[in-house]
Amino acid sequence: RVELTGCVYTAYTSNFIGDGYIEYDLSQQPVQTDGDLLELRFKTNSPHGILFYASGNQGDFMLLQMNRGYLNFTIDLGSTPLERGVTEVTAGSLLDDDQWHDLIITRERQKIKIVVDRLVNQH
Repeated sequence: RVELTGCVYTAYTSNFIGDGYIEYDLSQQPVQTDGDLLELRFKTNSPHGILFYASGNQGDFMLLQMNRGYLNFTIDLGSTPLERGVTEVTAGSLLDDDQWHDLIITRERQKIKIVVDRLVNQH
């Protein structure tokens, strides 16, 4: 498999058994974006578990988790006391089959697109 992109980047590969994780501290860098891109390639035989979690210092967060073999993506980039800012999207099915799955999540402002093994879900 060959991948070419418009900018240089370093891909990280990790393997986890049980409750392992990677942590990046971005709290010293202000991050304000109109969009996000998350690409993962994963395989699991567990129907439940967290694949990705990121949180900010104002209650903002992104959560990608497996629930009964489905992917659930939840994002909150601006809840207020008067208005809930949470968006949830469910994608894929039977993803706990111990096979490799490709995932791309893009966000452009309020629009979210999730592609799992080339199948598109939008919200």
